[in-house]
Amino acid sequence: VETLSRLFKIHPLTTEDIQSRDSRERCEIFPNYYFVCIQSAYEDEEKDMLIPISVHILVFKQCVLTFHSAPMDHIDKVLDRIKRLTLYGGSFSPDWLNYALMDEVCDGFLPSINYLETEVDSIDQLVLVLTANEMSDMLRRIGNARRKVTFLQKFCSKTDLIKQVIKRTSNKVEGESGLYLSDIQDHIFTMTQQLDHSEEVLSRTHQNYLAQISIEMAAISNRSAELGNKATIVAAILIPWNIVAGLFGMNVRVPGRDVDGEECVWFWGLVGGMCVWSVIAFYLCRNYFITSK
Repeated sequence: VETLSRLFKIHPLTTEDIQSRDSRERCEIFPNYYFVCIQSAYEDEEKDMLIPISVHILVFKQCVLTFHSAPMDHIDKVLDRIKRLTLYGGSFSPDWLNYALMDEVCDGFLPSINYLETEVDSIDQLVLVLTANEMSDMLRRIGNARRKVTFLQKFCSKTDLIKQVIKRTSNKVEGESGLYLSDIQDHIFTMTQQLDHSEEVLSRTHQNYLAQISIEMAAISNRSAELGNKATIVAAILIPWNIVAGLFGMNVRVPGRDVDGEECVWFWGLVGGMCVWSVIAFYLCRNYFITSK
């Protein structure tokens, strides 16, 4: 970088920006060139995320220099475009090359945006269809999609950069390169609309997912309440039996124990009384829970 800076008389501030990987997107004018910094990205399949790349473009009167912090295929795509347009007798100025490279950087986000739209549509369709057992990873998918939308919104917001380039290079740009730069604005506007729509769908889907979970939790709570009601009925019936059985099982004097011939009368009388109490308790509890609903 330092050798090229001396050969092409690049300003030290530009050299410092090129060597810094976290440069802000902007356009700066210098006596013998203008400098454009734009953010691109490449997809890391292992981490399932986009990694940012700083692309520095120096536009001279006779040539264009580009510096980037990681390998990228935008240069090859620009060269392919030049080969196709050469067949029609087109001429390519340094300003046009700057437009073509910026256009390829912006269009490089389209595959990720289109894939994200497909994922968002899939989530939107499945969130109200899947059962509770099948929705275990739905929250993770929603979170990953919203993270990607936020990332793409950050790197696709290049409208201010394009306006800077058009405004500050209006006296330097030759031919129709200004119109081409305006075309990039249309592409950015379309991508921003797609991302805004995806964000709205994900926001609604997230709310629907939480509502679905709330409904399922309410159903589980109702089933638990029903089981509790049944357990209450059984307890109301059996507890008196346990009390009586416990009293007669103790080493104490009980009614009818010392009267000859009346042990069975007392025994069956208590059993009958408990049976009557069980029937009364059952109907009382049943009527109470029916009316409480």
